Amino acid sequence: MKKIVVSVLLLSFSFITMTAQSNEATLIFKDGSKISGLGKLTNAKTIKFRKTKKDKRQVFTFKEVDTLKVNHKYGTTTYAESEIENRDEPEVLEVIMVSNSIAYYQKFKMGAPGRSSINYYLRRKTENRAVNFGSNQLVTRNFKKVAKTFFSDCKELVQAIEDEKYGRFQLTEIIEFYEEECK
Repeated sequence: MKKIVVSVLLLSFSFITMTAQSNEATLIFKDGSKISGLGKLTNAKTIKFRKTKKDKRQVFTFKEVDTLKVNHKYGTTTYAESEIENRDEPEVLEVIMVSNSIAYYQKFKMGAPGRSSINYYLRRKTENRAVNFGSNQLVTRNFKKVAKTFFSDCKELVQAIEDEKYGRFQLTEIIEFYEEECK
């Protein structure tokens, strides 16, 4: 019985490994060139990529790649590296939205079993570093303080945040308000 269970587990694991790079992906390099094929982002901040299933796997990093776009059944996920305020090393973040003046990112973090979190970041296009706007956890950074500082050039938005018309889970709406009312 143990041999059957081990065999099934090994077969499952090899199937997962074989299909891990089956998502269509596009790499956009820092020089503006692009290549398309099959790829995925690894936990080690590297990109495993091959042009076709028969080609040899290549490994890229965000030192050479500007953007990774991975197509899934549910849509496209875009990743980019960004420096983050008060951190020494840049992070690879999922791009949620890019407006005329602000980029909105998130980073999914796995914790203990059943405990994961998502951190939210905004970066002005004129700035090099993204600002951490907190997470989806119950106890998080002071959203109001961070948001009021980040959007200090828009009194109407700061007031709306102060009046709790917008909260930490409405960053898309906040950016849209900023783009429409504060420019």
